[in-house]
Amino acid sequence: MPPRTANLPDWAKAVGPGVIDIFADAFYPDMLAELWDDENWPEDDGSDEAKLCAGLQREEFNQYWLEVAFQCAKLDIQHAVAGTDLAPKKGGALRIIVVDGSKVDGKWAQKDKPKGRGIEQARKGKESRAHYKRIRNLL
Repeated sequence: MPPRTANLPDWAKAVGPGVIDIFADAFYPDMLAELWDDENWPEDDGSDEAKLCAGLQREEFNQYWLEVAFQCAKLDIQHAVAGTDLAPKKGGALRIIVVDGSKVDGKWAQKDKPKGRGIEQARKGKESRAHYKRIRNLL
């Protein structure tokens, strides 16, 4: 059976097998909009999703949300290329390269933003993965 065709998001471009460029000026706004959307935001009902979002402010442009958006974009790419001709060769790693045209003004530079819950919190405890499951209805 031939591999399935990769369906990359509009903000991504295949460079070659196992190498994908993602464009910061497009994926950050898209991903943040999804993460903050009313439709994707849990009700305060004591659920795991509600606990994950407790104390978080939507539309707060900080290190935490930027890291969550970045990790969710990476997960989208991993799912898009899995089992396709764009997947890395056996034993290889998927390289996702952020192309950031705003490096001069630092629009997406995490270090210049307030911490919020912080980058480490977004990485550890699998919070970014939980947010991804939340917005992709994988719970």
